[in-house]
Formats: sequence, C-alpha cells, structure tokens
Amino acid sequence: MNPELPPEPGRPEEPPHRRVPEEPPERLVPAEPPERLVPEDPPAPPDDSPEK
Repeated sequence: MNPELPPEPGRPEEPPHRRVPEEPPERLVPAEPPERLVPEDPPAPPDDSPEK
C-alpha cells in the first residue's frame, strides 16, 4: 500500500469544488461596510462621560 498512489483514472486529485472557487470574494465576504459587522468606533456610553 503506497501512500503516494496516483489519482484514480478520470478522477482529479482534488475536485474543483474542493479548491478555491472562482466565484468573486463578494460571495464569501459581503461587500457591506465593516461598520455593520464590527464598529471600529462605537458610540461611547453616557455613563462613561466625565461630565456628569
């Protein structure tokens, strides 16, 4: 039993769906702005304001 056996006839080493799909990255990562997923500058809570 050789671990480096050639791929079966008519069968590629890795099916196309296994490799990186040629679909646009927009399908995997939505083109929505990152602010929707993770707000970089969230509004500071009022209780954290020094002026009370």
